[in-house]
Amino acid sequence: MARMRAASLRPKIQAPAASEITHTRFLVSAERLFCVNGYEGTKIRAIATLSNANLGMLSHYWGSKRALFREVFDRRLRPIHEERMRRFHALEKNLKAGKPLSIIEVLRAQIEPSFILPGQSPVEANARRLLLGRALTDPSEEVVTVMGEIFAESGSAFFSLLRRVAPDINHSEFYWRASCVVGAFTFAESYTDRLTRFIDEDLSDIDWIEASNYVVRFLAAGMRAPAASNVVSDRRRRLDLAKRKKAKARAA
Repeated sequence: MARMRAASLRPKIQAPAASEITHTRFLVSAERLFCVNGYEGTKIRAIATLSNANLGMLSHYWGSKRALFREVFDRRLRPIHEERMRRFHALEKNLKAGKPLSIIEVLRAQIEPSFILPGQSPVEANARRLLLGRALTDPSEEVVTVMGEIFAESGSAFFSLLRRVAPDINHSEFYWRASCVVGAFTFAESYTDRLTRFIDEDLSDIDWIEASNYVVRFLAAGMRAPAASNVVSDRRRRLDLAKRKKAKARAA
């Protein structure tokens, strides 16, 4: 009797509803097809077929293709944004406490979470990296907009901190160095195996923390490089830009 009473008091674990399983399958199928075909090349009918669901799923749960992919990106990529923000807040707190800020710290806070998140399995990390790389290089306006919405805050925090640790570089050169930073770590984390056709490297058991350290140190050296001597000063560049805008306005 005591055993029966104890068993009756245990919380019952309910299996997920069929609708929940189908919802998740649809998201996973959309993600897989997007990584191969991109946004424009991924058709709702193909997602429905792969997930063994009917086309009505889209209108029932999301209403539009854009809303579907908003959830696809959010469920995988939001944790990267959140981890970056946690690290950026810690760096800001250190700054307020009078501690110096290094380029290495800023780059690591941005790059390491997208290589591998704390407590993440290798399979999950790989799927997240593939999706992030594909999304960051997809040209469709829908993807650009959604990615901007997800990473707006962490992106602004990153470039603000990066600017603080590179105050002596003029605006134009900072822009191009920052572009190289983003391009380099995006390719490194998402398209790692593409260089193996040119460089013999065993990628069967990657240490992603070590890999992110390679990338961080390399990019830090680039950000620390002396400013190019032939770059026009910020003041001159802005004056020239203002003159061109006035001339264009007059011509119109």
